[in-house]
Amino acid sequence: GPISTDVTWYMNAGMNGIKDTFILNRYFHVFLQTVFLDIASKPLIGLQNYWAFLITGISLLIYLAARNLTSHNRPLHAILAVSLFFSTGIVADTAGLPLVDITVMFMVLLFIIVYIASTRKMHESKIIIALLGFLFFLAFKTKETTLPIAILFIGLSMDNDNILNWKSFIRRLGYVFIGICIGGAFFSILN
Repeated sequence: GPISTDVTWYMNAGMNGIKDTFILNRYFHVFLQTVFLDIASKPLIGLQNYWAFLITGISLLIYLAARNLTSHNRPLHAILAVSLFFSTGIVADTAGLPLVDITVMFMVLLFIIVYIASTRKMHESKIIIALLGFLFFLAFKTKETTLPIAILFIGLSMDNDNILNWKSFIRRLGYVFIGICIGGAFFSILN
C-alpha cells in the first residue's frame, strides 16, 4: 500500500529506538509493529506482515465477539459479522498498510472480547477484570481515541440479578486499577 509519513515515522521510531513525545500515545502500536519489522527480511515486508496479522486478528475477534455476544448467537451470526467487516472496504483500502487506526481496532476488539468473557462470568473473575485494565492501558497507549471504551466499565457495577451494586463496582474498579498498573509496568519494560 502507499506509505504515508506517519507510517514511515512510526517505522523509524521503532527500528531506531527514537523517543518522540509527539507520538507518545502511539507507542504500543510502534512496539507491536517493531516485532514484525525486526523478524522480516525487509522493513516493508514487515509492515505487510503486521497488516496481515492485524486483519487476521480483527477478523477472528469479530467472529468471537459476534459468536459470544449472546447465548443465542450461532456460527452463522459470526460469519455474517466478519462478512460485513470485509464488505466495508477497509481491507482493500489499506492493503499492506498498517495504520495506527487498524491497531486501535484490534485493541478495542480485544478489550471487548475480554469484557464479554467477564460478563459471562458475572464479573467475578479478578484476573479477567485486571486483564481489562491491562488492555485498557495498552489500548490508550496505542491511540487516545480508545478512551471511550471506558464506558464499558460501568457494566462492572451490575450484580448477578442485573441490579446496581456500588460496593462490588468499587472493588472491581480496584482490580481494573491493578491491571492498569501492570500495563504501565509492562509498558515501562518495553521502553
